Amino acid sequence: MTSKKSKASEHPKALYKLRTVTRISAFVILAVVIVGLLLPTNYKVERSVTIDSSKQTVMSVLLDGNALPNWMYISDGRVEAFNGVYTNGRSATIHYNKTDKVGSITMTSIGNDQITFDVKPKPEVDVVRNVIRLQSIGGKTKVDWLIQGKLRAGLLSPYVALLANRIAGSNFERSLERLKDIVETKVGR
Repeated sequence: MTSKKSKASEHPKALYKLRTVTRISAFVILAVVIVGLLLPTNYKVERSVTIDSSKQTVMSVLLDGNALPNWMYISDGRVEAFNGVYTNGRSATIHYNKTDKVGSITMTSIGNDQITFDVKPKPEVDVVRNVIRLQSIGGKTKVDWLIQGKLRAGLLSPYVALLANRIAGSNFERSLERLKDIVETKVGR
C-alpha cells in the first residue's frame, strides 16, 4: 500500500512541474509576441568606402557587366556576367549554389552621381531597392550604398529588421572592399 500512496503523491508533483513549465513557456511566447508588435518593421542599411580613384573610373567599374560578379558579394551565390555595360532596364541573373532558384538585379536609374537598382533575391522574396551614390572628394571617390524598406514576414518582421543591418551590412562591406580592390589595383586611377 505504501507504494501506491507514494506513486499517487508523486503524480501531482509531476503535474505541478508540467503546469509550471507550460505557464512559463506561454509567458515567454506572449512576451516575444508583444515585444515584436512594439518593434519597428522598417530597416535601413548604409555602408561607405572611399576609393583612391576618379568618380568616372569607379562608375565605369560599377556598370561593367563583366566586373559586377567580381565585386558584388552574394552569399552562397554569384551574379551572372555579361559583355557590355549596364543601362536602364538591364538585368543580371543571380545564381545560388545550393538551389535552382534564381534572383535578379535590374538597373532602374543611372546618373552621373547615382545608380539605383532593384534586387529580387529569390522569386518569393520582395524586391529591395538599392542606391549607390558617388561623391568626389579631393581626387578620391566616396561610395555610399543604401537600402531601406519595410519587411513583411509576419510576427518575425521586427526581429528580422533588427538583424538586417548586420546581415546586409556585412554583404555591403565585402562588396565595397572588393570594388575598392578592383578599382585601385586592377583598373587604376
